[in-house]
Amino acid sequence: MGVGDDTAALLLIQHDGVDAPNVLADIEQHCTSHGAGEIVVSSDPTEAEMLLEARRQALPALERLGDWLLGDVCVPCSRITDLISAIEQIAQPTGLTIGVFGHAGDGNLHPTVIYDKTDAASRDAALEAFNAITQKALELGGTITGEHGVGRLKAGWLRKDLDPVNIEVHRAVKHAFDPTAVLNPGAVLHLHG
Repeated sequence: MGVGDDTAALLLIQHDGVDAPNVLADIEQHCTSHGAGEIVVSSDPTEAEMLLEARRQALPALERLGDWLLGDVCVPCSRITDLISAIEQIAQPTGLTIGVFGHAGDGNLHPTVIYDKTDAASRDAALEAFNAITQKALELGGTITGEHGVGRLKAGWLRKDLDPVNIEVHRAVKHAFDPTAVLNPGAVLHLHG
């Protein structure tokens, strides 16, 4: 598809409204004025599907590089480039590859840390990078998850992201759906604690 190793970023934009040509022309002008390189516009469904397939292959491509730790943070759209720049800085001293893909339209990004799970130093570096990225998302006015939830890996971050009232609301919702605490017991939201 002509996406080479020197491609720093790929932004896919879809618009299917009646005003698509005007909207896309405005987007193209905005991207060009901010230093975007090659811009490709297509109304061909086959070509559009190929471009979307490139996005879908982001995680499988990263998986081929080694073990991976998939992140999920969300920042205001205006801070996406700040987060990506911070991720580049986080990756440099560790020597780890950290790929980023996601949903720019809502600020939801998936930083993916590539590491070697058989190497304790590499595992530690991956967790340190994961935590640094999560902290940076909060500093940029974001949140610790955009769509995948908190889970065990981010459970300790919940109190940094939410105030006590929000945590109690989450507990109440969990209790409403799981009054006997049999669903994923003790994983994130303990009903008494």
